[in-house]
Amino acid sequence: KSIYIAGGKSVGTLFGVYNFLGRILNYDYFAENIYSLDKGVKELALYAYDVTVIPDCEFNTLTHAFLTPNVLKNFSMYAEPTTPVRGKTGHGSLCYTLDDENDSTLKNAIQNNPKWFSQEEGMSEEDAAVNDDEIFGTTQLCYTAHGDIVEYEKLYNRMAQNLIAIMRSNMGAVRFNCSVSDTHTHCKCESCEAETVIYGTPTGSVVKLLNKVIETVDAWMASEEGKEYAREWSLEFYAYNDYQNAPAKLVGDSYQPVDDTVKCNKRLVPVVAYVTADYTSPIEASQNKPYKEQCDAWRSISNTDPSGPSDQASNPYTQSRS
Repeated sequence: KSIYIAGGKSVGTLFGVYNFLGRILNYDYFAENIYSLDKGVKELALYAYDVTVIPDCEFNTLTHAFLTPNVLKNFSMYAEPTTPVRGKTGHGSLCYTLDDENDSTLKNAIQNNPKWFSQEEGMSEEDAAVNDDEIFGTTQLCYTAHGDIVEYEKLYNRMAQNLIAIMRSNMGAVRFNCSVSDTHTHCKCESCEAETVIYGTPTGSVVKLLNKVIETVDAWMASEEGKEYAREWSLEFYAYNDYQNAPAKLVGDSYQPVDDTVKCNKRLVPVVAYVTADYTSPIEASQNKPYKEQCDAWRSISNTDPSGPSDQASNPYTQSRS
């Protein structure tokens, strides 16, 4: 004579109750104290509890944050999922700064290594290091380490060591992602601003740092210690929000890198992710002209298609090529 409804945490149980009442009493909730419900019902037939819900679409793309390799493999269109770094893939660049000793949490990493993290609008370096709010005063890496050569080397070595640790434990790990956080921010320190002037975009600093990370990992693979773990692998990053434009310049009718330091290593894969593109139209459409130009610009500095092996929803270039 009892019905038990359980769900994930309190909200899951609540939704389970809503769904059950919707099926037996046509319940629908619109806002607080505003709902519809069959009233005056005296008897209810025994409900058939075997319910199968089949989505309208055969596939769905999963691209963000805390996705395990199994989820990506089994429930998305990814043929070869990215491997999480410290539990996160996608917008996970900050996770690359963690270690298992002094910097086991992001708060500790920021306090111990303030020059690795962005100085954003209206925020001093000291505030960025000690701010104790949810994001601890910073949302992005500082891709120049505030111009400090020693700290810059420490940063890319820490990032490389996180990749090496995964490669040691998982021979199947061949594709990684180190993308900027999902915010409209970038570091405003003096060093980053100077590089933005040189390259016309903050992304030049991203390419240079990730190239150093890749070179460090490859050097380890070529050593006696690392040769047994050697493999073909790639490191993606999203060309996204403040970092969407390529560090390239238009010369005549074609693009070329601003200089050789911002050419992508053969393993570095830019994934052009313009959230404001018109995805209902081909890339050649007039409204997508700025995005097509940037895809062409990214091609000039990368050995790979800028659409990358990531999801098609992030890139209008696939609209006209699929």
